[in-house]
Amino acid sequence: MCPTAQTDVIINKENAYRFLHMLLDMGEGLFCSGAEINRIEESILKIGNCYQVQEINVFVIPAIISITLRADDNFEITQTRRIKAKNISINLKKLEQLNDICHRCQNERFTLDELDDLINKSNQQVSFWRVMFGSMLAASSFTVLFGGTLIDALISACLAVVVCFFQCKVSSFIANRIIFTFICALIIGLASGLASSYLYSFNNDKVIIGNIMLIVPGISFTVSIRDIILEDTISGSLKLIDSLFITGGLSLGILVSFLLRGV
Repeated sequence: MCPTAQTDVIINKENAYRFLHMLLDMGEGLFCSGAEINRIEESILKIGNCYQVQEINVFVIPAIISITLRADDNFEITQTRRIKAKNISINLKKLEQLNDICHRCQNERFTLDELDDLINKSNQQVSFWRVMFGSMLAASSFTVLFGGTLIDALISACLAVVVCFFQCKVSSFIANRIIFTFICALIIGLASGLASSYLYSFNNDKVIIGNIMLIVPGISFTVSIRDIILEDTISGSLKLIDSLFITGGLSLGILVSFLLRGV
């Protein structure tokens, strides 16, 4: 491991509040993008050590980030941030950018203004059209992977546009992710069933499976298992339970759509 390069900036009483706020922004960005607890804590500690902080302690569990910082003049401050569930979404691009900031900070001498700008740039939203194209590509690919035909893939891609619209435009109005997942699954089942009433040359089950993959909490489930393996048992267990409840909402949505269609 390369040695940590310290910057010329010294954290004291005058800039401790601002620096701590940036560390919380970094932690929140990592948490909301799908990072595991160990990665969040290590990233914050690495950045804090780059700025000649006497002591820094980080405590992260689902929904809460708490940081205690002791500055150069023995000034000590603690701040806690509550992370809302509706702000959590898997964003691997943002996660990669924040990891890159952490690694660069160890080798380059960033001022606080430069560090703040880098963190703010990572918050730029991906355009809706790129997300929609990715959703169409993912849904159609999974449909073919599970044995669907080209016609199935095309119908699955069209249905993915509806799912993507709900994820990007409607999710902010529904705070409970379990209910939101239930609604998305219900729409997938009903829309696919409606299409099957007019088109008889496609496999309804393959289309449903392809679009379900857009809302399955697979990464969240994997991160929860990794947290448990890294001995963050409480955090991993809470994430695991959350993933299972979301999966239950997904299954219930598909089941209700079948019942409404009389299948």
